[in-house]
Amino acid sequence: ANNSNTDIVRSTNTTNFINDEAFTSQSLEDQNQILQNYRLNAKLQHEFTEKSRLDLKLTGIYSGNNDRGITTDNNVFANGKNNTAENIFTDEGFGLNGQLDANYRQKFKKKGRSMNIDGSFYMLNNEGDRNTRIQRDIVVDTLPISTNLVQLQTDFNDKKEYVAKATWTEPLNRKMFLIIDIGTFYQTQSKDKSFFDSVGNQSIKNQFLSNAFKSEYSFNQVGAKINYKYKKNLFVLGVDGQLSRLKGTTSASETPILRDFSILLPNFYWKNQVSMSNRMEMRYTTTFTEPSLDQLQPVVNNANPLNIYEGNPNLIPEYSHSISYGYFKYDAFNYTNFNANISLYGTENKIVNAQYIDSVTNLRRSTPINTASNLGAQGSVGYGFRIKPLKTSVNIRVNGGVGNGINFVNDVENDFTTYDYGVNLRIGNIKKEVFDIAAGVKMNVNENTFSLNPEANTQYINTSIFGEINIELKNKWNFGADASQNFYQGSLNNDNPSFLILNAYVSKTVTKNQRGDLELSVSDILNQRTGVNFYGQQNYFVESNVNVLRRYVMLSFKYKIIKI
Repeated sequence: ANNSNTDIVRSTNTTNFINDEAFTSQSLEDQNQILQNYRLNAKLQHEFTEKSRLDLKLTGIYSGNNDRGITTDNNVFANGKNNTAENIFTDEGFGLNGQLDANYRQKFKKKGRSMNIDGSFYMLNNEGDRNTRIQRDIVVDTLPISTNLVQLQTDFNDKKEYVAKATWTEPLNRKMFLIIDIGTFYQTQSKDKSFFDSVGNQSIKNQFLSNAFKSEYSFNQVGAKINYKYKKNLFVLGVDGQLSRLKGTTSASETPILRDFSILLPNFYWKNQVSMSNRMEMRYTTTFTEPSLDQLQPVVNNANPLNIYEGNPNLIPEYSHSISYGYFKYDAFNYTNFNANISLYGTENKIVNAQYIDSVTNLRRSTPINTASNLGAQGSVGYGFRIKPLKTSVNIRVNGGVGNGINFVNDVENDFTTYDYGVNLRIGNIKKEVFDIAAGVKMNVNENTFSLNPEANTQYINTSIFGEINIELKNKWNFGADASQNFYQGSLNNDNPSFLILNAYVSKTVTKNQRGDLELSVSDILNQRTGVNFYGQQNYFVESNVNVLRRYVMLSFKYKIIKI
């Protein structure tokens, strides 16, 4: 069980690019959030014989929330116009979800022959109420228009999922195995969101915004794999065939949503285990991702009255391909290690949010659509070694990634590319009997380019210089401290922040059996911690700052029940 009461103050500046123009969205949120969560976990394992076993796992969660706050939004345009909105709200809700998983494994007399049966049931039930008062001021041509809306929003969501899968493994010879699996999935979901406008002393249902939606999604899957072992290599080649159906009905339309899909999902895996300290592997997978219920509902969401969202019942699933390669080697004699990873991915029919800006009111509307493709790559290389004369160890890792996609603004295609790359260097001492000292630097770079307005390309750089020390003193005393100097660069709307985080602790073993430790720690001694976040994607860039827990002192007692 846990309970939290949090006061949140968040300011956000978002730069949005439309063709060759731009506008800035300024948002301020002041919210009190109370959350409670109760969780039950249980597991049962039973062995019928040495070759057959049943595992059952149960998870149940009850959650509740009570939020109240105010958000203000201000969109500032190049022509001097601006639209503003203020939303005062209270939220109350509760949810119950649970899952039961079952797994049965059976081995047979013939070596390598086995059967595996999996099944699961999942249920979710959420209800929530929001009371909101929205004040919106917009400019139509040169005429200011003000609207005031008092509204009750109720939300009900019920979902159930059933999954079953059976797998049979059959040895063909000493080196080759055939794996056949068959599975089925069924999901039913209903969602009812109602809006009631307060007019005078009456509460009138808003039929334009209200919507009830029901969906059924199911698929049947059959697959086969061949496992082949050759010397120190393992090859796995397989393919899954999937037939799926999506059926949905909505109160906003008399036409039901009915989609049938058939797809082949090939997969491949190769592993070369030269030794326990030297291996390489390659993996290719394909996935099929259906649009969510919110994305399919053709209903208007006015949670942000300056940025309206509306679903799209014509969406089709995404089809993704991913291939990765990894290499690892450790030399125990020279104390060196090397690892490298690279992955490539591509998604057909990628779902993104198209944006439309009204030329008269400057209000923004977003709706999900399918686009042609989304491509990307990620990679990292790490190397560690020792400098024996200095009795130090050095570890360095370099990583990088690139992603390219398409979205649309006012029906104009925008090609965007995002680059992320960085380096992490850490140097520490080898002998740690008394002192454990380390220092280093981390740097991450985020670059964003797009075709709508190349002059607005941005680059964000986050750099951290850090150091830490832990000292084991006599009489079971321990002392430690760590510090990190953080720098942010590239801000479009604010000063580039920098802050120093300093933490320290002291501990003492206080029990005769050496199992109990008392520790006093201070976090953020200089009281400088800042919740800043910069990032960019598609055709916008976000710079946000949220209040965080700064300096605090903690006294803790730890006791080892089992001697270690």
